[in-house]
Amino acid sequence: MISHVDLKKKALSKPGVKKAYDDLADEYQLTRELLHAREVAGLTQAQVAKRMHTKPPAIARLEAGGKHSPS
Repeated sequence: MISHVDLKKKALSKPGVKKAYDDLADEYQLTRELLHAREVAGLTQAQVAKRMHTKPPAIARLEAGGKHSPS
């Protein structure tokens, strides 16, 4: 079985895959920062949602990164 590290290395050796991966770097960095800030604050998704006057699934979508854009 191929490890995640090896699979990623193999995939990123392809120029088209590498470009697509690099093009998403900023978006995924934002997602990592959102998750980190929530964890450092010791908040659950439900608590963040309450503070933002929204529902927990909206926070989950934001934290999923790349799949949904906030409105």
